[in-house]
Amino acid sequence: PICGSSLMPNATSFVTYKVKSGKLEEMTTWLHSKNAEFTAWPGLKSMTFAKLDDTTIKSSVVYASLKDLEANQANFEAAVAELKGMLQCAPVREFGEVFFDCYPKELPRSNSEENLVPASF
Repeated sequence: PICGSSLMPNATSFVTYKVKSGKLEEMTTWLHSKNAEFTAWPGLKSMTFAKLDDTTIKSSVVYASLKDLEANQANFEAAVAELKGMLQCAPVREFGEVFFDCYPKELPRSNSEENLVPASF
């Protein structure tokens, strides 16, 4: 694995989404449909969504810089607007700076179209 202090500070966005009961599958389908759009966001390095329970999703998004994170604010707001009918309330967004990275020599990639999700970069 390759581990160590980040050579360049990367900006991170952590978002907690409270999903309406019964809407998790719809949100998952929506995320799959947005893969190409998300991967085209300028400065995006990675995007991961994790299910904490049946109604809570947490995302971690890494951008090359704070400037890139700020430049994608409109993209984030547009995505959240599309999710409005699936969410219980407005998502909670927090920010940070990556100071340590650890990756295997090669990041695993899915070669199956059905397994492509925004987290597979």
